[in-house]
Amino acid sequence: MITERPLLGLFDRAAIYRLFLLVLAVSLLFIAEISLYARAFSLFSLDLVLAVTAGTGFLAFFWLVLMVRRLLNRILKEIRTGVFPEQLVVRLLGVISGGLLLLLPGFITDFLGLVILLSFLKRLAGRILLAVYGERIKGAYEYLKLS
Repeated sequence: MITERPLLGLFDRAAIYRLFLLVLAVSLLFIAEISLYARAFSLFSLDLVLAVTAGTGFLAFFWLVLMVRRLLNRILKEIRTGVFPEQLVVRLLGVISGGLLLLLPGFITDFLGLVILLSFLKRLAGRILLAVYGERIKGAYEYLKLS
């Protein structure tokens, strides 16, 4: 079923401006990454830099899979008891936000992802995402509770 709520964002000036700012922030991040890669290529061999970049991505993937699997099992266990596991959902959203940064190739994104995953910022990022997507998450909770 398609809802009209996401389509209403097309007519919201503030939502469009936020989207533009998000794209600008990501593009500035990639520009900074390019300068770091250029510096790394001048110090180390191309193969080494690419191997480190790919290696961190693969290690991050397997680490994130373990973290998400553990959190999802605990969340589903609490949902079966009829309790909304808000703290676990906040942690899951924080892991997802930090994990997405960790999976993007680059030194800055890896650093930001690790900072989010290994600090109080994980909870802060999770709270922000829960505030934004809370209605949808509660709907998913109700659906999972019934099934």
